[in-house]
Amino acid sequence: MVRPDGSRPSDALTAGLEGLLRTNPGGRYEVLRHVNHSWDSWTLTRDAHPEAAEGPYRVFFERADSILDTYTIRERGFPSAEAAMGWIADTTLPFPHTSVPAPVVVSRAEAAVARSPRAPARLAVPPNPVTAPRPTATGAVHPGRGLS
Repeated sequence: MVRPDGSRPSDALTAGLEGLLRTNPGGRYEVLRHVNHSWDSWTLTRDAHPEAAEGPYRVFFERADSILDTYTIRERGFPSAEAAMGWIADTTLPFPHTSVPAPVVVSRAEAAVARSPRAPARLAVPPNPVTAPRPTATGAVHPGRGLS
């Protein structure tokens, strides 16, 4: 996905994590805190997925690279919000590489809507209006025919 500022994901892991966060399947993530700095931002979430029981507090850390015009997202689970906030307070601590999240099966239309910057209730292009056929001079209606 290309962001409005023109930046792109730096790798497949970043694109996968961003897709997971945008779709938030089944309301899996509850955002507890989000902070933006000049080139870094992080989001603390609570993960409701059963597989996240050992580390239900997730930190999604994003770093922008203005030279390459890319951004990188990484995530890590913590056993408590306090442990996650401890890492956030000192981001010089190592942040282990995580695996690519399991793919979430969604339709192409759902994925497109999730990536759309528009509100889901508003269509990007309004549908064509439907008009009833007009009667001819004789009063007969000929659907699908133009005037000759």
